[in-house]
Amino acid sequence: MILENRVNNTGANQAAMFVKSKLEALTVISSVGVTARATRDFATSSISLAFDVEFHYGELVTTPLNLGSMPPLGLDVSGIAGLISAGLQVVQEGTAPVNFSFPEQQISISASSTVLASLGGGLTISFRNQTTALFPANATASEMRDALMDLETIGEIEVFREEVIEGGAFAGLRWTIRFYADGDPPHMGPQPDLVLNLNNLHGRGL
Repeated sequence: MILENRVNNTGANQAAMFVKSKLEALTVISSVGVTARATRDFATSSISLAFDVEFHYGELVTTPLNLGSMPPLGLDVSGIAGLISAGLQVVQEGTAPVNFSFPEQQISISASSTVLASLGGGLTISFRNQTTALFPANATASEMRDALMDLETIGEIEVFREEVIEGGAFAGLRWTIRFYADGDPPHMGPQPDLVLNLNNLHGRGL
């Protein structure tokens, strides 16, 4: 795209479709719209490449429903040589359906990265008298979502994971679980508390 200077038509479209396919392969994303654009600065011999990602794209969107304010995408550019700068910006906050807000709950674990890496066994979560299978203490958002959605009492949810940083150092993990009215059963209004069980962890230092 850069070497052939195709930044407006075929090259940009191909780049957008590549990013779109990678995002939609994630279990926490349904459908997205992606556009790409690039500009060349001959004075500095550099290329600026930008991708715009629109969530909940299209009329017949499959689950999960990516509505409301979405957490920022994570951008890893550590493997790119010659990179000058990179960044991510939220250009428009999404909104939930009119007169409706999605219930959310948070689960957090406070532990150093060393302790977290040393933990064996796993966690479980109970919801409406059903309990998940074991999943890792440092579970990804997808791993926690899959464990929860295996329960008959869970319909459609999304899970977002973030690192807790205190004093510039890693201090644990936090997961946000968002319940949706779509699915079977539907989650409307306040939801019973998720209950985290740590009894199956080995070497626990929490």
